[in-house]
Amino acid sequence: MKKENKKINRLIILAHPSKDSFTWKIAKNIQEKYPDAFTMDLYDERWRQSFLEFHDVKKDWPCDEKIKKIQEKISWANELIFVYPVWWYSQPAILKNFIDINFSNGFAFKYSEKGTPQGLLKKKNARVFMTADSPRLIIWFYLISMRLIFAISTLKFCGLKIKNFTIFSDMVKKRNDSDREKMLKKVLGILIK
Repeated sequence: MKKENKKINRLIILAHPSKDSFTWKIAKNIQEKYPDAFTMDLYDERWRQSFLEFHDVKKDWPCDEKIKKIQEKISWANELIFVYPVWWYSQPAILKNFIDINFSNGFAFKYSEKGTPQGLLKKKNARVFMTADSPRLIIWFYLISMRLIFAISTLKFCGLKIKNFTIFSDMVKKRNDSDREKMLKKVLGILIK
């Protein structure tokens, strides 16, 4: 019996302020290859959110129309593609804030009566593409902690299956246009797997 191809709803979550950046080129390249994908630029006014603020987590957790729209897009997608630069060996604050607000208890995870966490975004894949100016050796050294914190402790905690965690280092000093074209092709190759 032939396996039926399931349509993949891709949500590209882009966290870079410069539209001239290679990070943006990665997102744009994915969007061009998959025109049905939806790109959510976290710096765009439609998706930008104030930083999370509350006094009592049970009473003051924000729930506005923007959060509802973002959570609808996350629910719609069966593949979340995070595209961002590495800043201070982590994701930009705007992406961390996006996760803090939108991957909330009751939407992305919940706790059982025994206090065990359960991911609610199961049957969804996560892909991560990062750019960094740091040399490959330094990035390699920090990659384990970056993967542990974002991929495993955040995304996998919410039930997402990590399909790739890819970083392109040495972006400023050692990359030329030919290298960057190869990297863009590599991104599209990774997405087919």
